[in-house]
Amino acid sequence: MKILNIPRLEGEAYIHYKSMLISLALHLILLMFELLVCDNLESKRHLWILVFIPLIFISIVSIAICIWAVKHDRSFELELFCAVNVLQFIFLALRLDEFIMWSWEVVFVPLWIVMCLSLVGVLYTIIFAAILLRTPEVNAQQRRSSINSALGYGFWLYPYLCFRYC
Repeated sequence: MKILNIPRLEGEAYIHYKSMLISLALHLILLMFELLVCDNLESKRHLWILVFIPLIFISIVSIAICIWAVKHDRSFELELFCAVNVLQFIFLALRLDEFIMWSWEVVFVPLWIVMCLSLVGVLYTIIFAAILLRTPEVNAQQRRSSINSALGYGFWLYPYLCFRYC
């Protein structure tokens, strides 16, 4: 009996490989959601709650993926977005199927909560950058980095909030 000599991936390469597989799986599930949405818009064959099942599944799995990503020092923007919006996806599907007859403002309350938390995070970043700017023990590179991140988050969030709520 001949044993295959498969090279073993070591350390960081194995984590990169797992991260790539996770990303591929999430994108394939998102593709399935998009295809179901297109099919449902064309034919009205399915309930919307069935169309949203891939997103709800991604949202639940994304919680575990976020924990794995933090443990292995990987980025997890898409997973975090899905994880915090699980309730939003459920409300949207139920409202589109008319199982709940709430106004659209009430349906989007989970999104408002996420946006308010983002605003708090940006305010925290700006305050932290101001504190670092006034602290003499911090080097110039750290000050520039914190100011750049605070400005970047602010330039992203404030126009979005103005567009969203004006």
